[in-house]
Amino acid sequence: MQHVSDIADGAYYGAADGSEFQVDHVSYFSGGNSGIHGGAGTDTLKLTGAGQVLDLSKLINVDGHDKISSIEIIDITGTGNNTLKLSMSDVLELGHKDLFLVDGHTQLMVNGNSGDRVDLSDMSGLEAGGWTKEGTVAVNGSAYVVYENTALNVELLVQSTVTTQLV
Repeated sequence: MQHVSDIADGAYYGAADGSEFQVDHVSYFSGGNSGIHGGAGTDTLKLTGAGQVLDLSKLINVDGHDKISSIEIIDITGTGNNTLKLSMSDVLELGHKDLFLVDGHTQLMVNGNSGDRVDLSDMSGLEAGGWTKEGTVAVNGSAYVVYENTALNVELLVQSTVTTQLV
């Protein structure tokens, strides 16, 4: 586990066997040198505060650079209600094939609890359709709602206690 302070302005890197990065506040990412980059294995970015909005469109491929990479699980549980904003292109960028379910899809997982929210958008200019809610699956003893785009073979698994809004 690596503790990421909002007053730091440096990048954090994961280990070969998977890492957890605990982020005090999303304001950490406003630093010029900030970044969280997982290594091999399954890496988790975990929010520890409340009232935070983590918007991946401001962290992935911004001016040709990524503030986060190789993160396969985003945990927005924190100490209160938090929001994650992401798009299909974010899932394609961060996800990996058959990570949680063996079905040939690129996958990303979101953990959270009641009061947390995911705002899930399509991909700009996409001709292949949007997200479809496919049902619920169990992964490691927890229930996840699966959102899928079959044309692009991409899935987002959102813990069932989290409210998901298709935007």
